[in-house]
Parts: sequence; C-alpha cells; structure tokens
Amino acid sequence: MSQPCVKATWLGLAEPDYPSVSVNSNTRPKDATGTPASESARRTAVASATAPGVTRSWTRIDDYVQEVKSARIWGGIHYRNSTEVGEQMGNAIGQLTLKTAMTPLDQ
Repeated sequence: MSQPCVKATWLGLAEPDYPSVSVNSNTRPKDATGTPASESARRTAVASATAPGVTRSWTRIDDYVQEVKSARIWGGIHYRNSTEVGEQMGNAIGQLTLKTAMTPLDQ
C-alpha cells in the first residue's frame, strides 16, 4: 500500500486564507496606452534580494504575475484561491485608478 504524501500531523498553512497582496499589487489591467497587460511586450527584469546573482526576466506582465502567484503557493504562503482573488482585486483597483486618477491634465 502506498504512503500518503502528507503526514496526518500536518496542520496546513500557518496563516488563514486571505487575498494575496503580493499578487494584487503586482497586477495591472492595462498599461497607460490601454493595451491589455497580456499583450504588453515590455521586458521587465528583477534581481533577487535573497539569491545573489540571480535575475528573473519576463516580456509579458501576465507571465510575471503568474510567477508571483506560483511562488506564493509553492512557498506555502497562500492557497491558489488567495492568489486568484488577489489578482482579481489588483485588476479592479487598477481599472478604478485608470478611470479616476489617471486622467489627462486637460480634463
């Protein structure tokens, strides 16, 4: 008989489920030109603060967001639902910001 992959003593994640702020603060619905983030082709690179010499790069913001979401799950910080809700919140906040705060100066 196979052994279970999780011990019976495992208590789950250390914190309760809540939306991922790391994901919602790294999500944007559209860039300043109105192009959906999934279509944005600007290269973005980030050097690791904890792994000297390691730099990650992406050409689409959506790829970056997906990696942030996965890292939060793999690190045991969030459940997948927390990252999905965090991304939805980030998109909604970004849309509201574009509509209310990011208006041309002549308006």
